[in-house]
Amino acid sequence: MKKTTAETARCFVIVEPDPIVSLDLSGILGTAFKDAALMICRDFAEAEQHITDAVSSVCVLLNSNMAASGILPLLRDLVARGGEVMFIGDAYDVDFPAYFVQKPFTSEMILTSLTGRMQGN
Repeated sequence: MKKTTAETARCFVIVEPDPIVSLDLSGILGTAFKDAALMICRDFAEAEQHITDAVSSVCVLLNSNMAASGILPLLRDLVARGGEVMFIGDAYDVDFPAYFVQKPFTSEMILTSLTGRMQGN
């Protein structure tokens, strides 16, 4: 049985329309965090329920080009509940704590950011 966002110790919600980029991200995260659940969503509509139901163990990785959509209020609420947000691509002005990783990214860039965040840096 597949674990839901609320049932797993660590979950990553990848919101990325490009299947190659989402596969790269899921490969990086799946290798580094073997027990984590990975949710791959191509758009906001797919990701919305995962984000709404999310608990503090969730990290959303979002294509920064999608940040202008109605997802920002959900991300703000997620962060207020203890979740994390990482934008992949150009920096975007948001009013909540978030991290940014530029494209093209490397495994090291993604993991360095995640490791720093998980350690409270």
